Amino acid sequence: MTSMSLAVHAASSTESTVAGVVLTTVADDAVVSNSSSSSLMDDVDVDLDAELLFHNILYKVVVPVMFGLIIGVGVVGNALVIYVTLTCRV
Repeated sequence: MTSMSLAVHAASSTESTVAGVVLTTVADDAVVSNSSSSSLMDDVDVDLDAELLFHNILYKVVVPVMFGLIIGVGVVGNALVIYVTLTCRV
């Protein structure tokens, strides 16, 4: 065997060395890109937390208050219609 083929056989399954150059696989590149994008994931988490807070406030506070106001105005309006109808003298 030549020295180049010995270097290829001596390398691990994820790396191979040819004439002093290290060739990596796609899986190694994905690991490197995942570790470098961890700061981007922190930004996504902050955005996600802010969005979840917005949705919690919207759906747990604003929507019930709006439904309560709409129902209250409807009940008062219907009560006034019933009062006017019953007290109408012809």
